[in-house]
This record gives sequence, structure tokens and C-alpha cells, in this order.
Amino acid sequence: MANDSLCFLEQTDFSLLLARGTAGSSPLRLEALQEVPLADAAALAAAVRAVFATESAAVCALRPKPRVLHLASADEAKRLPGLGGVR
Repeated sequence: MANDSLCFLEQTDFSLLLARGTAGSSPLRLEALQEVPLADAAALAAAVRAVFATESAAVCALRPKPRVLHLASADEAKRLPGLGGVR
């Protein structure tokens, strides 16, 4: 697979939506799209391998609930990068 893919990830309350599209195409052309329930770890792992079988960067949309939203300082964000910081 070429490195001209865009990867998208959107988390909802109960599922994760994974998508891969072609970079530079207008309109955006989806190559893969899959939604999996958050409670099914095996399905989630399989979907990530199937949809994100690329070395491209991913774009992630997180919609945290306002009551659990924490705005980190720049120093805190540097100390907790990646998934650890999101948690």
C-alpha cells in the first residue's frame, strides 16, 4: 500500500469508527471503513490491523464528556504523550 493514505479514528460512547482514505483526492475517497464496539477487544484489534495497514499518520477525533475533560498544560502534555496522555 502506498504512503498516500489518510487514516481517521473517531471514538463515540460505545464504538470506534476507523477509516482510511486516499490523500490528495477531492472529494476524499474512502478505501476502508469499519465500526467496532469498544467492548470487543478482539474485534477492535482486528479492525485496526485491517483498516490501518499503512505507515501513514492518523487523524483522531476525540469527544470526551465535558465532566471528565481535562485541559493539560504544555509541560503535562509533553510528559504524557500518546495514548497514555489521552487516558
